[in-house]
Amino acid sequence: MQSTLSTAIALWRAGKPIPLTIFAALAEQGYDVPALERFYRRQTVPQKEPSHV
Repeated sequence: MQSTLSTAIALWRAGKPIPLTIFAALAEQGYDVPALERFYRRQTVPQKEPSHV
């Protein structure tokens, strides 16, 4: 079973928003959720469109 934090990280790395329930749980645990989201979304590697040459 994944922790709430690891679930949120996996969603952010996939470029998806987290559900409000996860946001609330993390905030209740004392996490700065917006800062975590900014950090983990930056770690995603953007998918490049294939270039036509």
